[in-house]
Amino acid sequence: MTIETKFIIVTFLVALSQLPLLILLGKVKRYLDPKKRFFSTAYFCLIIIIVLDFFYFNISYKVLLSSLLIILSSIFILFTFWSILVWGFTTSMLVSLNKKKGYKITKEKWIRVYCNNQNLNTFTKDRIQLLYLINVIKKQNKNVTITANGYIISFLYKILKNFFV
Repeated sequence: MTIETKFIIVTFLVALSQLPLLILLGKVKRYLDPKKRFFSTAYFCLIIIIVLDFFYFNISYKVLLSSLLIILSSIFILFTFWSILVWGFTTSMLVSLNKKKGYKITKEKWIRVYCNNQNLNTFTKDRIQLLYLINVIKKQNKNVTITANGYIISFLYKILKNFFV
């Protein structure tokens, strides 16, 4: 196996290491801003690749650039997942409906449950439409209920959020 192939494999391993690093930082620095946690692990992965190149592998700049593109791609993919998990408004709404244990409630009461008895009309109604489109809630007369898909997503979200955040 060539040194370049080994370096690309190491790059994938470093990219995969960002997830355990996020978990570790979440347990150690529980009150650190999630954005700071994410970017600190992303910078760490980038620095590791650069340090490995200069001090261990000494590969060409083309391979280093390829490795950096792989790392950056994985960071963008993980950031999408991370932002949904940490700041997921739509999923949080689904969890708030799940707090009612599947009881049928009106859309307005659901908004109040989500917003802690406050009013949030335009944005919330927009998110509710999205939940209808992806079939995690359904409307029966004037009531909104969570579907089986909604229960699954809500359950997975709670587990993932407790595990990663």
